[in-house]
Amino acid sequence: MRARRLFGSLLLVTALVGAVFVPAASAAAVPKWTRAKLPGLCAKHAIPVVQGSAAVSAKEAWLVVDCQGAGEQSVVLHQVGTRWTKVAHPTSAWGQPEALAASGPKNVWIFTSIGIWRYDGAAWHLIPPQGLPVGGFGPGSIGVDWFVSTHPVLVQSPAKAVIVGVGRNRPVVATWNGTRWTTTNLPTRSKADRASGYNTRVSISRLPGTSRYVVAYGADTAIGSGTHWRLLPKIAGWCKHGCENQTIVATGAKRAYLVGQDGGGSRTTYATWNGSKWKLRPLPKLKASYGITDFVAVSRTNLEAVGYISSGRGTRTLALHFNGKKWKVQKSPTPSPSAAKAIGFERVSAVWKKPGFLVSGDSFNTRTAKTTEFAYRLR
Repeated sequence: MRARRLFGSLLLVTALVGAVFVPAASAAAVPKWTRAKLPGLCAKHAIPVVQGSAAVSAKEAWLVVDCQGAGEQSVVLHQVGTRWTKVAHPTSAWGQPEALAASGPKNVWIFTSIGIWRYDGAAWHLIPPQGLPVGGFGPGSIGVDWFVSTHPVLVQSPAKAVIVGVGRNRPVVATWNGTRWTTTNLPTRSKADRASGYNTRVSISRLPGTSRYVVAYGADTAIGSGTHWRLLPKIAGWCKHGCENQTIVATGAKRAYLVGQDGGGSRTTYATWNGSKWKLRPLPKLKASYGITDFVAVSRTNLEAVGYISSGRGTRTLALHFNGKKWKVQKSPTPSPSAAKAIGFERVSAVWKKPGFLVSGDSFNTRTAKTTEFAYRLR
């Protein structure tokens, strides 16, 4: 299964690009958006799909773009300052990009349909698959889909990485120690749960200040690392009608946030973890329906969320800021608004406790069937 995004799947929108943002401290002020310049992405008749993005500093970011159609080429983009450039990558045995993660400019990982590649600032290196299930990596691997989530990957160093996926209706996690992978089944409550709920979205986040992670899969969550994981209490009322597009973010050893779509993407739900239990929380009420497609922590008490707002005239971008107590809608640009447009944000990426975060969006003209990529810089 190829990785898919909620907004794109609902509105048949399939192109994404990114923009770098300023510190979260200024996010509460009135934001100023300016257009960013991007290099050409794909061939004329190909559809560009950003499969991964990462901000590694206030002025540096990465994107990997899958050019669907026209030979299925891929493009790796690197931003320094305000300039985006293409980075050459191996043309053979590369595969189709599925995810990107980075911990710095010299530790950028791209996960493709047939392999895992790490960029050290000068060259690409193929990561050995030892310890992963037999059959290769990506959608072609036997019984395992590593890309059923927007955030299936975390990398902390060349010798430390973790990915989550679903194998035979059971969630799995693989950890990298610099030499080989160790694959472990995540805990489940019952055979009924394994049979019904775990072929949906999974997501992982690191617990800041610790060596542990928190994972969301189906209607369950767990904390642990390596081969040792424990289930957290169930979230009352979570995933009543199915789990879609889940994203989990931890901001402390005993603080985490979870956003997802309940009922096939028809309703956005939100929950918080306080170290002992989960609790459903209200999101802002808007006149029109909306969806949160991604969110990220910038600090312990500051979150940034992105998505789209739907109305009878189409869709437009949505940006939200959380200050530790409540969510607030931020004014965001809608490029070339038109009744024939489907426009929204898809992804957001941040550098923990440092200025700079990345947001990506797309626009699709339903009359001309033309996709338009856009990027903005916020300050």
